[in-house]
Formats: sequence, C-alpha cells, structure tokens
Amino acid sequence: MKRIICLLTVLCLLLTAGAAAADVYVNKPKPADWEERELLKLTCLGTVLNDALLLEVGGKTMLIDGGTGKWADKVQAAINERGLDNHVDVFYNSHPHDDHTEATIRMIHKGLTMDETISTFPPEYKAEWQVKLMTALEEAGIPYRQLEYGEQMDFGGAHLQFWYDPTGRDPNAQSSICHIRWKNATVLLTGDMTGAASHHFIDNFTSEQLHADILKVPHHGLMIMVEDFLKMVDPEFAFVTSRMSTTEKVMNQLKRHKIQYLYNSTGSIFMETDGEDWYITMTKGVF
Repeated sequence: MKRIICLLTVLCLLLTAGAAAADVYVNKPKPADWEERELLKLTCLGTVLNDALLLEVGGKTMLIDGGTGKWADKVQAAINERGLDNHVDVFYNSHPHDDHTEATIRMIHKGLTMDETISTFPPEYKAEWQVKLMTALEEAGIPYRQLEYGEQMDFGGAHLQFWYDPTGRDPNAQSSICHIRWKNATVLLTGDMTGAASHHFIDNFTSEQLHADILKVPHHGLMIMVEDFLKMVDPEFAFVTSRMSTTEKVMNQLKRHKIQYLYNSTGSIFMETDGEDWYITMTKGVF
C-alpha cells in the first residue's frame, strides 16, 4: 500500500504542479455575463444534518449522497427543478450510512434513474445501508462500480479523484473524500471522514494534493478538524451540513483561521465557478 501511495503522490504532484487558486466571493454580485460563461455548479441542499449535494458541469449531473429518507421528496424535487427529468448521470456515495444513502434509495424506488452508482466500498460490504442500497440498485438495474484508492475520473471536463483511509474500521472511518478540480478552481468533499482518517492524509499526502478553495467540513462539524489537515487544505471557504448551535467548536476553529463559512441549516448553498472565481450564495429551503 505504501508503494501505491507513493506512486499516486508523484502522479498527483505532476497534476497539481503550478496550479493556481480561484478567488472566492460570498454573497457578492456576479458579473453581468456570468450565466453566459462555462460554469461548474455545486449545490449543498438545505437538508439539515444530512449530506445531499448536486454537482453540475459540462452537461453532466452527479448526486453526492442524499440524506435520510425524510428528505427524499425534496431532493428529488430539487433534481427535477433543474429540468433533469428524474435522472442524474452518477450517484456517488461517500459511505453507507442512512444520512448519506437512505433518501437516494427511496428516490430510486420512486423512479429516479442514473447511469451508474460509484463508491469506494465493495458491493458486498456488510453494513445495513450498503445491503439496502445494493438491493435497490439491483431491482432497478442500475450498475454499481467500486472505485479504487486514488482513482481519477473525468466528469463533464472536471477532474475528480477519490481517496479513503484503508485502515478504517467502520463506514465513517473509511468514508471516501473527493477532490474536484475545474481549471483553477478546487473543492474537497470529505463525507464523514474521522480525525483518525485525517492523519492518514497528513502522513501520506502533500498540501498540493489536498489544497482546495472550498472545503466541506467533515462529519457535519460534530468534532473540530485536525489542525494539520485543515492547514494542508487551506480553504478560503467552508460549508457545514449541520446547525451552528451544535457545532460551536468548529465554527470557532473556522473563525480562528479566517475561513468564510455557511451552514445548510438555514438553506441551500450555491457554489458556482468559471474556473477562475467562485461566487457563493444561499437561499432558504432545499432548492
């Protein structure tokens, strides 16, 4: 495994060498021609204490996790609000827990279609929500593809790469992270990554690999982030899928590092980039 990690490190250094960062503007007016530009859009839906995100780029759409079952109708409505006709190209599941999986299972039962489901977890992984997900996918005839450690993927022109802590002993500890690059703009999605998993990345990765303009705070902000991990990512903006009232320590940590932040407890967070600048806004509700 160490040999594989070293080879991946070299490859990623080559990919990220000399890469610039995008500027981040929160609640600022967009340029007049913004919608005419080629954009990557990432929406963190207002599913409080749940992860449900939509990635849209290059004519492709990816649903990332989905939340618990109670959010299924609203997440499905948000998908269709974008004119996607009850279809996403890919469903990416960071790990098999109900607050990341159940809503998608219910949406599949209600007719949501997709070209494939991807995850770093093997299809036979013995966890309740993995079994339920596999059953729903098999009944709907949707292919499931297990991602390899460090696997890279072109999605609508964006470069995605997936990692996880191979020593993790439960779904949260093995939760995959996804690094997204679109021109000079970067995002790091961390699922429910644990503090122990943070040390795997600190020990085996470089700041160039992990740096991101935008960070999804791990595990709903229930615990403060490992300082060295946060310094390696060095984001300008972070979003938390939780409430401020239950994550005061993380909020104070972000303030200390002078990182701008928003919570999905007060609405959906819209992050858009042309590859050079990010414009981030928020609206009430799931849409």
